[in-house]
Amino acid sequence: MRLLYKRLKYSELESELQLVESVLSSGYFILLDLIFVSFLLMVLTFSMHHSFFIAIVTFVSSYIICGSVFLLLRKWLK
Repeated sequence: MRLLYKRLKYSELESELQLVESVLSSGYFILLDLIFVSFLLMVLTFSMHHSFFIAIVTFVSSYIICGSVFLLLRKWLK
């Protein structure tokens, strides 16, 4: 099976890795990822507060806090 697999050259691999790295480090992808993390936090903490209103407040506040930390770090590190 290994004989059937054609290995790519180092330059081709490096260009593909740069493409993946640029997508994963883009601001839109990170903000979209923060939505999923905030939703996960909301679902995991729902058993503690038993309220949809507090769940929504948890989601919004965690998204705003994490998003502002991301934007501040991006501005500070540029």
